[in-house]
Amino acid sequence: MKHLLEYWVLLFVYFVANSLTESGAKRFSNFIAWLTYRILRYRRRVALRNLRDSFPDKSPEERQSILRDSYRNFGIVTVEFLRLGSSAGKKASSEITFKGSEHLDKVFKKKSGSVLAAGHIGNWELLGSAMAQRWPPVKGIAEHMRNPYSDKFIEKLRFTGFEEVIYKSEPPTKFLRLLKEGCNLGVISDQDAGKGGIFVNFLGRKSSTPRGAAFLALKAKVPLFTVYSKRLDDGKYEAEISPIELDYKGKITEEKIRAATQEIAYRLETQIRENPGQWLWFHKRWKTRPPDEPEKKSVLVIQTAFLGDVVLATPMAEAIKKSHPEWDVDFLVTPHSANLLENNPNISRVLTYDKNNSESGVKGFLNIITEIEAGAYDIALIPHRSVRSAALVKFSGIPHRVGFDKSAGSFLFTEIVKYDNEAHEVERNLKLVELLNISVSKVNPRLYPSSNDLKKSEMILKSDAKFKNKPIIAIAPGSIWPTKRWPIDRYIELAKMLVKDGFGVVVLGGEKDKSLFEKISIEGVEILAGNTTLLESAALLKNCEALVTNDSAPLHFAVAVETPVVAIFGATAPKFGFYPYNNDDIVIERDLPCRPCAIHGGMKCPIGTFECMLDIDAKEVFNSVKRRISSRAKDLLKR
Repeated sequence: MKHLLEYWVLLFVYFVANSLTESGAKRFSNFIAWLTYRILRYRRRVALRNLRDSFPDKSPEERQSILRDSYRNFGIVTVEFLRLGSSAGKKASSEITFKGSEHLDKVFKKKSGSVLAAGHIGNWELLGSAMAQRWPPVKGIAEHMRNPYSDKFIEKLRFTGFEEVIYKSEPPTKFLRLLKEGCNLGVISDQDAGKGGIFVNFLGRKSSTPRGAAFLALKAKVPLFTVYSKRLDDGKYEAEISPIELDYKGKITEEKIRAATQEIAYRLETQIRENPGQWLWFHKRWKTRPPDEPEKKSVLVIQTAFLGDVVLATPMAEAIKKSHPEWDVDFLVTPHSANLLENNPNISRVLTYDKNNSESGVKGFLNIITEIEAGAYDIALIPHRSVRSAALVKFSGIPHRVGFDKSAGSFLFTEIVKYDNEAHEVERNLKLVELLNISVSKVNPRLYPSSNDLKKSEMILKSDAKFKNKPIIAIAPGSIWPTKRWPIDRYIELAKMLVKDGFGVVVLGGEKDKSLFEKISIEGVEILAGNTTLLESAALLKNCEALVTNDSAPLHFAVAVETPVVAIFGATAPKFGFYPYNNDDIVIERDLPCRPCAIHGGMKCPIGTFECMLDIDAKEVFNSVKRRISSRAKDLLKR
């Protein structure tokens, strides 16, 4: 019944295509292109993966544009093929111009036969019809379709276009006999040939390619030509016929077949690079891989939460690249976080999703789905536990989706990892990586300030006379949540104690906190909050002896550039898994029955005491800094 339904649909499309005017047929071809693009989602993913691997230097937007052109070409080919037997179809095929036609003219005069290696570029069906009219007999070698009704219909349609079809299931002796009788055999040579094919280079990768064209030409000792068409701006076609030089002497060797097949592939690649939107990208051209080739995957990590969460996700990329250096790892983050991932050698590309501002609505959600889909990712790792993140990877068609059981969108994942409440966030995230059969050892968060970032930070610190020959301590008093902030007057007291003891002090943070931090503007202290990018802040931290901070993003910045940390925890607790990921770092907290009172913190203390922070005095923090700094810094203080 399924085959009959497909056949009836084909008949309907055929009758529609042949009942339209030229302008109507063009509109109908655009409709077919749009419909197949939307409905055949699996094929769209295949095409995008092919484009990604063939054109790694092109942006996803460029690849998406090529794909849309390819679907438009498919729509045009479909309608022109269905109209092949009509006067319009015969006119279109007769208007194809040929470069190199003299080569086939000679074959036609001698009636010696030839092999025509073609591909799915331009309009291969119209090309076959045009060649059959000009240099008969032309027979195309094809495979039977699974649907017997459609198969017979397509065969009849090709015959009305003057091209006869013979099938690959026929014995090779029949093909050789036809060649010796003067027939021109058309062979499509750009489909995956399975284990029986020969591997040649094609669009940057080894591709299992049919050996039939080269073998038949060598065996029958007939000329071998490549024949490819391209659509011109006026809608007409130009085809080029080019001979391939063969060595007919001696035995037919694997090397002879490989050399000819490689030349066929090279010429088609040249045509594709010139007109990429006219090739059929959505067939599985690279399905069969060489047995010794490592499998390449493309992974997307989604973490659109806070800055610190993004830093703590960086070990995932490093772990994957250590195990599979040939894999690509991309990140999807908010625009505010994107700067953190610059220069990271383990990350191929950073996508941004401004979920809270310009892309907050449905339109923005659909746009980012389109962008993710263009990446043709094989795997998505989702440490962010929101339903929106889960929906993004589901609706963008990523086949392997790994996330936590505590995610609100866990039902959209293909693999689920138990969220370990007692583990550090880095280790929890790496559990997602382990599900890819990757063995993971301890991997630290890492940030990669550029040489310019480091130079700028050194210039800031060295040009200021108050920092000359002094160990420098960074303090970061800010946090989005007030209950996570150690009081500003305590930071002022600490800064005074540090300056008095011979330290230089820099204050880091965001633009929003700058007015608050101005209260710490005392002699020996430099306020840099709001004056640096995220990676410039990381570079500054790298040049500091230690950081004093709340449970906030700078804590993780410092760990990621190997700067010692003294962290003050109030409303939240280290047991949530966001403590400094370094055993030597110091956490200051109070063991109170009311702690922790919130996962992220809050706007005010629920019981009104704020004892968790007020009970920590500046002297305790100062002594912790003295214990944590390096021996080099201690030596500087003694001078």
